[in-house]
Amino acid sequence: MDSNKCVDLEDQSTESGTQIIIWDCDDNSESQQWSHQDDGTIQPMFDDTMCIDIKTVEKEGEIRLRACNNQEDKKWRAVPVAAPVLCLVELKSEANLNMCFDLSWADTDNGNIIHLWPCNGTPAQHWHIDSNGYIRSGLDSNKCVDLEDQSTESGTQIIIRDCDDNFKSQQWSHQDDGTIQPMFDDTMCIDIKTVEKEGEIRLRACNNQEDKKWRAVPVAAPVLCLVELKSEANL
Repeated sequence: MDSNKCVDLEDQSTESGTQIIIWDCDDNSESQQWSHQDDGTIQPMFDDTMCIDIKTVEKEGEIRLRACNNQEDKKWRAVPVAAPVLCLVELKSEANLNMCFDLSWADTDNGNIIHLWPCNGTPAQHWHIDSNGYIRSGLDSNKCVDLEDQSTESGTQIIIRDCDDNFKSQQWSHQDDGTIQPMFDDTMCIDIKTVEKEGEIRLRACNNQEDKKWRAVPVAAPVLCLVELKSEANL
């Protein structure tokens, strides 16, 4: 569309009910600066008591500014859009958003494990989910997240390996509920053993628990990383 247009507040107001609009981007306009919080809310940087809110979740409707609360109609999920650029994300555990999907010791050798580690913003925690489902390392885009021995048995280790178009075990689907599943077996999900400290990441049977859900958070990068902002009240 036009990257010189930005989301803004009508009349630069933070009063409840203010309409969310599009406007020419202006570095001097505080009303165009937003903060996407870990809980999914989007707040003006100069007033963290107000959040972008929807009027209805069932069909098209207005988006306005209203007082923050813990309701789903004020929470948004940034879902990266497949693009010809390398759009990097951190994969944060929904069970503990301070913990990230991490390549152990930043070592891209084949067979090295993926584990849970405190989020630190390093390239070992940067990933690109491409349009074919490959999760590529931010350290080396020719290295992909894989299943050890290409197995979908419960407890299978998640590893890094040379990307290979012939390996179905390298193709993943990041679902709207946050789970990451092998494309060829949607009964299994990437799972963590512990949420409090660094730990193993393995494949286990899907359920609705937070330890099998991941949030893709775009990493600041010199490329235009496009996302869809989906309402948590109705994805």
